[in-house]
Amino acid sequence: MADQVSKLQASVNETHALATAAQRAVDTNIRLAVEDRRPWVGLQSLQCKGCRLEPDGSLSIGILAAELVNTGKTPAVDMIISLDYMSLRASEPVPTYEDSRKQAKAARMRMDAVPFRTRPEFADEIRKTQLAWEKVITPSSEVLAPNASRPVTIISGLKQGRNRMSSIADRNVVYGLGEATYYDTSRAIQHKTTFCVLNLFGIEFQYCSIGNEMN
Repeated sequence: MADQVSKLQASVNETHALATAAQRAVDTNIRLAVEDRRPWVGLQSLQCKGCRLEPDGSLSIGILAAELVNTGKTPAVDMIISLDYMSLRASEPVPTYEDSRKQAKAARMRMDAVPFRTRPEFADEIRKTQLAWEKVITPSSEVLAPNASRPVTIISGLKQGRNRMSSIADRNVVYGLGEATYYDTSRAIQHKTTFCVLNLFGIEFQYCSIGNEMN
């Protein structure tokens, strides 16, 4: 009897193991199918148009442009694109778009603060102006179809002064930063693509060592 119970338990364990393996295989196939079908938005075709080095060594940027491309099989919906740039010394840490967002938020809070003892009618006008400005600066929500691209201008009309005699550590680095958030058509999970590009020499930009991610 004990031997039969042992064999029965072994059979149950084996059946359970096979069922668990089968479920894992199903889950893996579903995940792979979702990843195969979902949108994937990435940065391509980075180029600096009208960029040149001035006689004094400074960098003049006409337009630093690129394209966001959806290489997935379904549309990227509710896509919001946010862009910024920073200039830091080479000795300072490489920034991310999140660093840029934190700085912008702190600056906006300082600007939004209504001065103490402001007359009520002036305070009300300040708040109306702030609300109107928020509408202007809030990025629009977009849709990017499969195999479609969307041009983006990361930096425009910037002149970065540089001292040719300064050390590499003290040289100014120009960073272009950005983020694109979006959903697939189920709108169940928000995906995010971030990028960071930099210029230290010449007129060419290259990708940073951090800050370039896609999920």
